[in-house]
Amino acid sequence: MEKIKEHDAWCDNFDNLIGPFEAQYDACKASVKESYDFAKGKYKESLQKLVDDFGYHPAFKRWFDEF
Repeated sequence: MEKIKEHDAWCDNFDNLIGPFEAQYDACKASVKESYDFAKGKYKESLQKLVDDFGYHPAFKRWFDEF
């Protein structure tokens, strides 16, 4: 029983110490996802501009094409 109480106390202490870092990590992940979604949208727009303006076709891209 004493070991169980000791382990419970350790777990509670760990939760108290790691909690703020976990919240900061979640906020950081959300920020990265927002940036990634923005970049993904811009990439899609850029690729469409290549298709529309230069006749670029991603499926038929050759190694010597300069796009």
